[in-house]
Amino acid sequence: MTSKGFTLIEILIALAILSLSMLGIYRLTFVSLNASEYSVRKAAVNEAGYLRVLEELNYPGRNFSEENELADGTEIKFSSEKGTSLYPGVDEVKLTAEAKDAKSVYYYYEAQ
Repeated sequence: MTSKGFTLIEILIALAILSLSMLGIYRLTFVSLNASEYSVRKAAVNEAGYLRVLEELNYPGRNFSEENELADGTEIKFSSEKGTSLYPGVDEVKLTAEAKDAKSVYYYYEAQ
């Protein structure tokens, strides 16, 4: 007698292979979305950090807030440390901008 269909075990094996393949595709998509979200946060931190450096250079002596909230709701925290540089009369400033898992550090110099 010849069989014209698939056995139950063949169908179960095919379904197992299909489910493993779909699980791999789901995981790849999930990792890709997380990387994309991180890139967006990192770009927002970079933008806010550069703007803060420009503000501090253009408006010396002004006290800026330590936290900033962007339009998309991302909260960015700033901290700065002022130190001496190798050149007399010039201070080195280290500005750190952080949001969740994204962080950027900027160094700039200003006259005393």
